[in-house]
Amino acid sequence: MRHRIVTVVRGALIVAATVLLAEGLASIILLISALRPSAPALAERRHTRYDAEIGWVAIPNLHVPDMYGPGLSLRTDENGARADSSSPSAGGNKDNASSYAGGYADGLPGRVVGRFWEAAFISPARRAGLQPGATEVLRKRIVCSGDSFTLGFGVGDGQAWAALLSRGGRDTVNLGQGGYDLGQSYLWFRRAGEGRTYDVHLLALTPPLLERMHSTAFLGYGKPLLRARSGSLVVGNQPVPRRPFYLPWLGENRGALEGLRLATLIGKLRRSDPPGSESLLSEEEAERAASLVFRDLSERARKQGGRLVVAYLPLREACDLPSPERRHRFAREEARRQGLVFWDLVEEMKMLPRERIADLFIPEGEVAYPCAAGHYSAAGNAWVAEVIGGKLTDLGY
Repeated sequence: MRHRIVTVVRGALIVAATVLLAEGLASIILLISALRPSAPALAERRHTRYDAEIGWVAIPNLHVPDMYGPGLSLRTDENGARADSSSPSAGGNKDNASSYAGGYADGLPGRVVGRFWEAAFISPARRAGLQPGATEVLRKRIVCSGDSFTLGFGVGDGQAWAALLSRGGRDTVNLGQGGYDLGQSYLWFRRAGEGRTYDVHLLALTPPLLERMHSTAFLGYGKPLLRARSGSLVVGNQPVPRRPFYLPWLGENRGALEGLRLATLIGKLRRSDPPGSESLLSEEEAERAASLVFRDLSERARKQGGRLVVAYLPLREACDLPSPERRHRFAREEARRQGLVFWDLVEEMKMLPRERIADLFIPEGEVAYPCAAGHYSAAGNAWVAEVIGGKLTDLGY
C-alpha cells in the first residue's frame, strides 16, 4: 500500500514538473518572438532629454539634419521650442545650434530657461508707447501648445502648421512635444512661458493627448500625472522615474516582458494595479483635471491681456466616425462651458473630399519611425495652418 502511494505521488510530481517546464518554455518562446532587439528608436530619443518634472523636454539649440528624411530637419531654439529659420521669430541661432546626427541624446534633468519671445515680440507697455508712424512692426504673438501633431512630426521645420502661421503677419512659438499629454503640455507651457506676454495661447488637442492623461507612462517612459483634488490640480509621479532613459530596450519591450507569468506574479506582489495599468485615472477623473487645466490657462492668458483658444485637431479615423467620440465631446462642451473659443477642425476636415483627406496624413512606411503613420503630411500641416490662420484673422489676430 505504501509503495503504491509513493508511486502515485511520484507520478503526480513528474506530471506537474512537466507542465511547469512546458509552461516556462512556452513563455520564453513567446517572449523571444515578441522582443524587438533591433526596433528603430523612438524619434523623440533624438531630440529630447530626461526631465524630472515633465518626463522629457526638447534639447535647446539642437539641429538634427534630415531628422524625418532628406531635407526634413528639426531645429530647436535656445529654450527648446521648435524653430523655423525662415521665420522672423525663429529662436535658435543656426551657427550656434549644436548639430546632432544620430544616436541618443540623454541629458541631466534640469529646468529649461531662457528668453522666449523677447527678441521677436514687443511687450504690451512698449506696444502702447509706440507713436504713430513708428517703424517697428507690431506682429501678433501666438503660442502653440500640444503634442507631436503640433510639433510637426514627420515634416521639416518650416512645414509644421505652427511655423506656417507665422507667415500671416504673426510671430509663433511652437511648444509642441512628441508623446505629451495635456498635463505635460500644461507644465511645459507654465515653465517656458512664465511671465511672458502673448496675444493668443493656442491649445491644440488631439485624442491621444487627452488619453495619455490616464497613466504615469507613455511607451514605457515615465511622466507626471495630474489629478483634481478639492478644486485644485495636484501633480504626482515626481520626480519622474529615469530608468527607461538609461535602458530604452526594456521600455520598448515592456509589453512583452510583462507577458511572463513571473512578471505578472511580481507585479501583483508589488502593487494592487494590474501590470501595465500604471495608476490609471478614470475618464471622469481625467476630465476633471482637464477642466482645471483649461481654467488655469485661460486665467493666465487673461491676466496678461491675451486669450486662450482651444482647437481640436483631427486624426484620420475621426473622419469616419458618424458622431464625435467622448473626448471630442468633452473638449467641445467644457471649452464652451468656460466661455472659451473652441475650433473643431474634425468637422472642418469631414467636409473635404475623401481622396483629399488621405493626402493630409503620412502613409505607412513613408517616415522611418514608430508611430509616424497617421501624422499630418506637409499637405496636412498646410491645411491646418490655412484653417487656423483664417480663424485667427476672423478674431483679429
